[in-house]
Amino acid sequence: MKRKQNKTHVYLLHFDSPISEHHTCQHYIGFAECLQQRIAQHRRGDGARLTQVAKERGIGFRVVRDWEG
Repeated sequence: MKRKQNKTHVYLLHFDSPISEHHTCQHYIGFAECLQQRIAQHRRGDGARLTQVAKERGIGFRVVRDWEG
């Protein structure tokens, strides 16, 4: 029996402002099998450390690009 393969998403987040004056990044790239769940994790502060810090500092983000496959 063949296993169903989940499609992976690579996604790019853009933060509304720099993380700090010393760390001026405004982008994060990640990957997930379920994009909606992963973005929800980031928004809750349960995702990558960078998105946790953004949430702690009240910095929003949006998904600006998604590559499926």
